[in-house]
Amino acid sequence: DAPAAKFQFSFKYKLLEFGKSATRRMTQTLQFGFTQRSLWDIDADSSPFYDTSYMPEIIYQALAPEPERNGGWFTWLGWQAAYKHESNGRDGPISRSLNFVYARTGFVLGRLDDWHLIVVPELLAYVGSLDNNPDLDDYRGYGKLQLVFGRTDGLSLAATTWAGKDFKHASVQFDLTLPVRTRLLDFETYLMVQYFNGYGESLLSYRDKSETVRAGISFVR
Repeated sequence: DAPAAKFQFSFKYKLLEFGKSATRRMTQTLQFGFTQRSLWDIDADSSPFYDTSYMPEIIYQALAPEPERNGGWFTWLGWQAAYKHESNGRDGPISRSLNFVYARTGFVLGRLDDWHLIVVPELLAYVGSLDNNPDLDDYRGYGKLQLVFGRTDGLSLAATTWAGKDFKHASVQFDLTLPVRTRLLDFETYLMVQYFNGYGESLLSYRDKSETVRAGISFVR
C-alpha cells in the first residue's frame, strides 16, 4: 500500500544523572529524546513524502543494576516515564498534533547471552485536547505491548501490538532483524524486514487501515 517507504531517525541524550551509578544500584537519569518518522510515497510522481511526524519527549529513566554474568531465567530491565509531543508540522485542515504521557517497564525471560524473550508493556494517557484528532484514542488506544524474541548477537523478531479503545481496531508490527557487518559499513548494521497491519502509522490518515511489507537497513534495534 502507498505510501510504500518509511524513514525514521531517533536519538536520546542524557540531561541529568541522579546519584552516582554503581554495579549494584539503579541508575536514574533525565533524558531528552527526539524521533522524526517520514512516510514516503516513492511510487508517485516526484516521489513525495506523504506525511512526517515530529516527536520530542522528556524521559525519566531508571535502569536496573547490571545482572550477573550467569544470571537466572528472569531479568528486570527497569522502567521509563515520559511526556511526549507528536505533530506532523502542518497547518490548516491537515494539521495533526497531540500530547501524551506514558510509562513502560521491561523484563527478560531467559539468559541474556542466549535465546531470550524481552517483554515491554506500556500504558499511556492523552494530555490536553484532541480537537484535530477527535477519535484518535479509538485507533491508538491507551497502551501497547512489545515482545522481542532472539539473541543479542543474532536473529531477532520483535512484535508490537495495540488494539485501540474497546479493542476494535487492532494493529500489529513485526520487525525481523539480522546483524551484518561489511567493509563498506564497518559498524553494527541490521538487515530488516518489517510487516505492518493496522491503523495509526500516519497521523494524517490514522483512521485508514493499511498493510505493508518493507525491507531495509537499521542501525539499532
